[in-house]
Amino acid sequence: AARNGNVAVAILDVRVGRETIAPVARQLASRGTPFVFYTGQVENDPQLAEWAGYTVLSKPARASVIVGALAEILRRRSLTAPAGMLRTAARR
Repeated sequence: AARNGNVAVAILDVRVGRETIAPVARQLASRGTPFVFYTGQVENDPQLAEWAGYTVLSKPARASVIVGALAEILRRRSLTAPAGMLRTAARR
């Protein structure tokens, strides 16, 4: 889904097993798709240095915290998106 751009917003863990999620995060970022990190490795994972400006939620988090973070990044995106993007999003 990240490759074809059919993602409105994403929640990513920093690592899945021994693999890093960085390639997926880079793909989403290149397409302008907002995302947050949801991870148990907030303080000790050097992978997060690349994503200093992004929201990082620490596991475990309440559902309301996760939903609130997603709502905030979508709100910020709607404030900065070109008018055409807003009309497209409104039709969905």
